[in-house]
Amino acid sequence: MSDPEVSARKAALAQELEAEIRKYFGFAKSAYLWLQGLFILSLCCSALAAILGLFLGVPGKIVGGIAALPPIIAFVAVNLKLQARSNWHYRKSYALDALRSRLLYQLPANPTVDDIAAIAKARDDNNDAMEREWQGTMETSFADMLKQRPMPHSIESPPNQGLAQPRH
Repeated sequence: MSDPEVSARKAALAQELEAEIRKYFGFAKSAYLWLQGLFILSLCCSALAAILGLFLGVPGKIVGGIAALPPIIAFVAVNLKLQARSNWHYRKSYALDALRSRLLYQLPANPTVDDIAAIAKARDDNNDAMEREWQGTMETSFADMLKQRPMPHSIESPPNQGLAQPRH
């Protein structure tokens, strides 16, 4: 291929990488901000319930309703896996940025079509690996959210019994 065609491919791939970097960095930032917002909302609900109950004499049903919100908010935040989603999106953005750096700054002065194709292939391989990771760890269904994991019981305190007896 001629040099202008190679340059056009390089520019097109760089543009695609830059668009994907912005997209995934935006997703990461959004998930992080949602997580922080939910955390702050949870703290505000707790503080509001305390203030209303302790200082303003608001009826217990109202205070109880507000006090019930923080665990619900925490349940949603944990089960939506916002922290893990944010981390995944940041990692994807950084991997794409590394490929962009390789494309723009680490190729020979006169790159070949094969050089550019190798970077495009590395992007595709990274996308496949990241997608498999997402499928395996990030997908959340409503059924997953409702699953209750039983608390493990220690040998010394079996379930439905009082204090543990000393061993002989």
